Amino acid sequence: MECALYEIASVVPEKDRVGRPRLFPTYLLLGYGVLARVYRSGARAGQELTDPVVWQVVRQTVQVALDEFRLDLPAPGDRPPDWPAFRYARDRYLTDPLVQDAMLEVFTELASSSPCPLPC
Repeated sequence: MECALYEIASVVPEKDRVGRPRLFPTYLLLGYGVLARVYRSGARAGQELTDPVVWQVVRQTVQVALDEFRLDLPAPGDRPPDWPAFRYARDRYLTDPLVQDAMLEVFTELASSSPCPLPC
């Protein structure tokens, strides 16, 4: 299950039909959403991520996971995601019924299987 976030994020289309490219990989925005629930506030999650020590730990942890699972995903950049970026993602493409159905299908499959489906 430790690779579930990346698997769920993989079913979200990486490009919008119009507009500029996204600043943050989908897995980071989904992770931000999890932190917003943990901290009970999206603004508080953003505030925590702006701490340079916290963001460095997040970046290192993600890099280890990307290497360990051999995932071809962009590493987190120098800037952490923030509340406006998450809110835009949530309102723009994470609420698309087709995307939600795809994420739910992956989540259900991962939750009902014990081993990680990626080469862990």
